[in-house]
Amino acid sequence: MATDAGSTGAAASGTGPTGRDRSLRPPWLPLIAAAVVVPAVLAGLTLLWSAPQIEGALTERAQAALSAAGISGASVRFDGRDATITGLTGAAAERAAQVVAGATGVRVAVVGGGAGAAPVPPPAPSKPHQCLHASSANPTRQTYPAQGSAPST
Repeated sequence: MATDAGSTGAAASGTGPTGRDRSLRPPWLPLIAAAVVVPAVLAGLTLLWSAPQIEGALTERAQAALSAAGISGASVRFDGRDATITGLTGAAAERAAQVVAGATGVRVAVVGGGAGAAPVPPPAPSKPHQCLHASSANPTRQTYPAQGSAPST
């Protein structure tokens, strides 16, 4: 009865073909790798999936705002929440930038997109924010100043 002591001994002792004991590998290492890799991949896919949808919705809002303002001939393109307006010049282009900058969700609007074009920020709220507190039987209304305005004394 001849037996191969090398292969039988390796299988019985739990060592691999290299002679190292596989039981010394930490069992939590694959779990940590999965806990890091899986959320990172899912977050990346979420960002890639939602960006075109957001830009499409902003384009629709900007075109609707331009139509409502009676401005035609302008083309709006978005990079994230930043709008670039082309197709107009002069005062009409500046008016279009103001209209697009005022659309919900737009961060800035730039005319022409050239290096010298100054971004037009969205307009500041014209009315103070109001908050209705109904935590008691007698609700009270408090008025908060708009951002960027000086407090009244």
